[in-house]
Amino acid sequence: MIVNERLSVLPENIQKEVIETLKGWTGCYVYQHEETKDWKVSTGIGITRWHDPWELIESFENYEIFTKEEIEKYSKEYWNGACWY
Repeated sequence: MIVNERLSVLPENIQKEVIETLKGWTGCYVYQHEETKDWKVSTGIGITRWHDPWELIESFENYEIFTKEEIEKYSKEYWNGACWY
């Protein structure tokens, strides 16, 4: 795994969620609720400021966190056996 300074400043539970999310997806976004200060990790940009008071804090691509070999390994592990309906 690659050390990422932007990731390291986030709360530990959010760091873990970002890492787990990036094992199966190419990128993700980290949001914080303006009022409650709750955190959310999303693979899409469906959360919009004009709908909810969520602020985009950071975004990550899997290659910023994992080596090429790790990306290939996690991709196979994550998607192996996935059902497509």
